[in-house]
Amino acid sequence: MADVRMRLLKQDRGPIEVEVDDEWGHELELDGVEEEPDGLHGEARDAEADDVLYRFVTDDDEELPIYLERRHARDDEFERLGEVTDVAIETNIG
Repeated sequence: MADVRMRLLKQDRGPIEVEVDDEWGHELELDGVEEEPDGLHGEARDAEADDVLYRFVTDDDEELPIYLERRHARDDEFERLGEVTDVAIETNIG
């Protein structure tokens, strides 16, 4: 799980694929990740839908687990999808 944290912080921006509760399926465009005094915070957008926002959060000054939350433009609040169990960084080489 510490690897997930380090990959998010190292990538900071760009395309990623996120595994939540051991299931793949969230292709996101990462838009910044920071360590704050109250935990890790990151933002992302859906790779295919502009009106869907995502955020990465930890609870109450904890380092782990990292949770992924989603909010559609029409919604007022974020919905917790689950625990981030892996992150694949997409790179373009060549």
